[in-house]
Amino acid sequence: MMYVYEALIYPAESGAGYEAYVPDWDAFTVGDDFKDAVYMVHDLLELAIASALDEGTPVPEATFDHEVPQGARLIGVVVDGDKLEPEPECMDVAHASEILGVTVGRVHAMLRSGILTGHKEGNLWMVDVESVRDRANNPRPGGRPRRGKMQGDTTTLGNVSMQGDATGSASSAPKAREA
Repeated sequence: MMYVYEALIYPAESGAGYEAYVPDWDAFTVGDDFKDAVYMVHDLLELAIASALDEGTPVPEATFDHEVPQGARLIGVVVDGDKLEPEPECMDVAHASEILGVTVGRVHAMLRSGILTGHKEGNLWMVDVESVRDRANNPRPGGRPRRGKMQGDTTTLGNVSMQGDATGSASSAPKAREA
């Protein structure tokens, strides 16, 4: 939802900078120059609207055609309320799988093993956004962990002696002799 309010911007009485007043919010702010004052009004409205939405208090109705005092300018300020809505605390498993680049089944396995945290709402699992963000920002390498074998290491499995190579794979087949 878009919020549009009028603001009055006028030179500061001290002569340094500008003052701004938003009548619908009965709020004041200041800026070093006209452009800065406009920015400060926008910032003030973003914070005030976000605070009202978070607290569940009503956002004041916008009114227009305010009287403009001598030396002041009347501006309209638009705030995109959709960008102010708080981030959800959880998401469904399908959304988590898209973000992490894994299957839905893998997300379920990550929930069971405690890699991701979440809770069940009815028949659906909801995954905590923070755990998805942590996992996405700190990916783990895939596959089975390496045992740390170096070239030339030998391991005996039962009666078979296996020679390890640099990749950690082992082969029991004899190497061909070079001619």
